[in-house]
Amino acid sequence: MTPSSEQPRYISATSRPYTAMGSVIAKILADQKAKFTVLSYHPPDKRIKAKAAQILKSGVFDAIRISTEKGSYELAANALVLLSDGIKCPISSLRENMSLMACELRNVEGYIFIETANRTIPLFDLIEADSHGLPFQEIGRPVNKAPAIQKVTKIEKIGVLDAFTIQVDCPFTKRTDPLSGHNFLIWPDGTSFGSGIFAC
Repeated sequence: MTPSSEQPRYISATSRPYTAMGSVIAKILADQKAKFTVLSYHPPDKRIKAKAAQILKSGVFDAIRISTEKGSYELAANALVLLSDGIKCPISSLRENMSLMACELRNVEGYIFIETANRTIPLFDLIEADSHGLPFQEIGRPVNKAPAIQKVTKIEKIGVLDAFTIQVDCPFTKRTDPLSGHNFLIWPDGTSFGSGIFAC
């Protein structure tokens, strides 16, 4: 893990990080006590990348629910999210109608496809290339549309919940850097398709 003196950022026990196995409740991941693969926005490559991560129980924390037109996400009050321009934003600074960076996953004839910056590619191909350190080429069908975003529709306090911190293996910059790749995709529900946002 990249060391950092920054204050840890937390997600709630019911948050759903999106892993190589789909969206999984944070508490279940923590109970497994093993590393797993997350999807993370990687600034140097300007694309979503598969990275190794682990999750640790971190006591309790004040929790916030962020709602968008795609669903809701429960995070600790001190968490950060990525805005549509890739900049980290504290939840305390979020306002309604702000645009969050999103990631879209689609089911096409039984295969999961991910929308990257320039292409629609099989998610499995991306995970395989990144997990084995292989050169990744954005092959596949061209994407001719605006980047995926979600608009904030509501922000509400939901009390004190168990908190967890996800540590992402990322060699690019320290966690404190505003362009750091230390972020991970979270999902609004238990499905494998649709759209999620990035927490830090």
